[in-house]
Amino acid sequence: MATVATAAMDALVAALAACNGAAGGYTYDLSATGRVREGHPPDDTAALTGVCVFAAFGDLKSEHGPQLGRYRRNLTLEVTGYVSVAADTPYERVRAAIHLLDDIMRAVELDRTLAGAVLDLIIEARAFDGQAWGIPQMGCVVADIQCYWHANARAGV
Repeated sequence: MATVATAAMDALVAALAACNGAAGGYTYDLSATGRVREGHPPDDTAALTGVCVFAAFGDLKSEHGPQLGRYRRNLTLEVTGYVSVAADTPYERVRAAIHLLDDIMRAVELDRTLAGAVLDLIIEARAFDGQAWGIPQMGCVVADIQCYWHANARAGV
């Protein structure tokens, strides 16, 4: 049986993989095999080409819920994205990252319940020049998808 947390992660990966480029009104096509990967990015990003996004399990926090015996679960899913640019300038790297961030946000916010797994979500993110992380010719995105749901005591995650 899938937990709420794994169902949310599966829905996030599916939402990101639904970015199908210009055909769907997106800048980038993340629908090809290998473009969206579950887990953290590799330490050596030199092998990354084109555009790719990594989705990983972040933090899970439990708070008191609206009634005794209920909890509010707060889950953070982490998304890291890379997009290579032909014209290697700070301007082009940042612009490419902004476009990738826009695609990510629009894809995820299309269904704010992540296929019914959570009640709602918000996104905190930034797009920046990959050169700042020592990643040449790349624009980078880091996003935290913060979502929540309510659970009864002893309901698990």
